[in-house]
Amino acid sequence: MSDKRDDWHVRLPDPKEQLRVIDLYHKSGSKSKSDFVRARLLGEHFKVMLRELIGLTKELTALQEKAVSLTIDYREK
Repeated sequence: MSDKRDDWHVRLPDPKEQLRVIDLYHKSGSKSKSDFVRARLLGEHFKVMLRELIGLTKELTALQEKAVSLTIDYREK
């Protein structure tokens, strides 16, 4: 195997495909585009993390903590 790295350049001429790939990359949570492409080509699994769901999870956790706090306060009085 050669020590020299092979450079790959991929062009997606269809703008709809470009937007789809960019969207999938952002949802993948991959650290780099190279990691994303490598995972897709080699069939490796990766997580899809939606920013909206992450924010919603944080909000729900905060609400749950407030509910627990209110329950404790109510029982103490």
